[in-house]
Amino acid sequence: MKEGVELVFVTDGRAPDIKQQALLKRQQNQFGSSSNTVNTDRPYLRNAVSQCVEMLEYLGLSCVESSGEAEALCAELNRKQLVDGCLTEDNDFFLYGGKTLYRKLTKENKMYLVDRVDMDQIKSDLDLERNDLVALALLLGSDYDEKGVKCIGKEKGKALIKLLKSRNFNPLDRLQGWRENKELDSIQERLSVETKKECHCSKCDHLGRISAHESSGCKDCGMEIGCQDTSMVTCNCPWHKQEALRKQHKLEVSLRQKSLENVSFPNKMVIEEYLNPGLKSCSEIPKSSINVPKLLTFLKHQLGWQSGEVLGKMVPIVILKEMREAGSQPDLMFTPVRILRACKENHVDCYEVLWDKTDRNHWACASFSTNIKEKVVKSLFKSVYPALATRFEQELTEKKSGSGKKRKAEGLKGQSKLTQFTKIKKKLPFTGETSAGTQKEDFINIDDNSVVDLTKVDNTRMSTQTSADLHEDGIGKIDTNNCGPENSLQIKNSKQKTLNEDGKLGKCFQKKSVRQGASGKRKGDKTPDGMTSIRSFFVKKDVPSVEFKKNDTSAFKKLNT
Repeated sequence: MKEGVELVFVTDGRAPDIKQQALLKRQQNQFGSSSNTVNTDRPYLRNAVSQCVEMLEYLGLSCVESSGEAEALCAELNRKQLVDGCLTEDNDFFLYGGKTLYRKLTKENKMYLVDRVDMDQIKSDLDLERNDLVALALLLGSDYDEKGVKCIGKEKGKALIKLLKSRNFNPLDRLQGWRENKELDSIQERLSVETKKECHCSKCDHLGRISAHESSGCKDCGMEIGCQDTSMVTCNCPWHKQEALRKQHKLEVSLRQKSLENVSFPNKMVIEEYLNPGLKSCSEIPKSSINVPKLLTFLKHQLGWQSGEVLGKMVPIVILKEMREAGSQPDLMFTPVRILRACKENHVDCYEVLWDKTDRNHWACASFSTNIKEKVVKSLFKSVYPALATRFEQELTEKKSGSGKKRKAEGLKGQSKLTQFTKIKKKLPFTGETSAGTQKEDFINIDDNSVVDLTKVDNTRMSTQTSADLHEDGIGKIDTNNCGPENSLQIKNSKQKTLNEDGKLGKCFQKKSVRQGASGKRKGDKTPDGMTSIRSFFVKKDVPSVEFKKNDTSAFKKLNT
């Protein structure tokens, strides 16, 4: 209904008498009944169908009851062009004279898919017409004769129809006259007589030996001496005449013989049902309107659905149906307020529209009375409400033309930008007593038991986390026993060292202070001899870290390498 398809439901009436055996078999398979009789009025089915018809009428859908089979009435409505086609899985629709069949309805990716079969397509692809299909139903079986003829399949059946049409026979009339056809009786009798094949020439396949043809010639080839290798003249001997007759009538004679074993073949009642079903004439389809209050009561009583659940499905359908019918303003249940935005749904241009109910609508509850958002196909909305659509398009055009190029938002005065926190600056190397990155005061000699005053270190460094490991080979240790309130740290050498060139004892080591350069390579700052960088004490290693705070001696712990 949302897709705009006008549905017409056709229900079965009384089943034809010829279908009694098929219904009885279905009844036994479904309920395991041992009864040998069946009611062709189908009272149980009609009772269930009556409830469905009631609900469909509340939905505003047309329902028509057939006096016989539903497919027969569908075919008649399609033949009269009252409907575009029939959605059914029963192929008998074409035997009743239908033109367009839809089947295998599925839904994939929010889209409905269906197979369409046209009678014109069957005629062009298979060269089969309605009477040909009825003839095939006699041979292969149908709803009224499920068995068909034994040992005859669709390939043999199609071959027979093709053969009969090539001889300018009407296949259905030919099959109906099989039992009284004296010509076929004579042909079958002649083919039943076995004829012995006499000696034939291996060169021209005519009567006589090859040696006799080489000496005295062949009459059938028309030569006085010798014969032709591939003669176009057929041999006139009795055996060749019988073989020619067999090739011409073998398929029809063999299928006729199998079919006439069934005493009821051809079943005249099956032919009459398909060609003249005897339905009541239907010249028009009755129409009804949606009755939401009665639908709410019916669904609550039969299925236990609440009103909010039903309205959530019905309100969009009512809006779309009113738009397609293009009713007058006083008759509408909902009216558009404004268009919210343009969008796409299933690759179709749409508008998302805000709707309100009208004063005529007394069944919509509070949640479905105002500010109802519903997507509508753009072309449909423009055709019904051109003024609203034009106004929205003009506003959209003015907004696009007046916006121009978007400017970057400026921050408040003194406010840092987010890019400043992610920007990486390249550290300059140490080139003397002072540099932009590493100061000379950051390097100390750890061999002379000197004391380092941590108050001289930048406060921002003191708030970082330090590593317990001074160096991988464990040359120095940190003595935290003598740490006083002045935040000083004494570093002692743990190994005996040799004298340097200037006569001083000591060894300079440093943790490489690295930064990420522009080239991606990591570089370390060089340190003077006998000095180590104070930053090496604050480089993270694979040991627990300690946070140093100003004027807080409780944070110092004894760290060993």
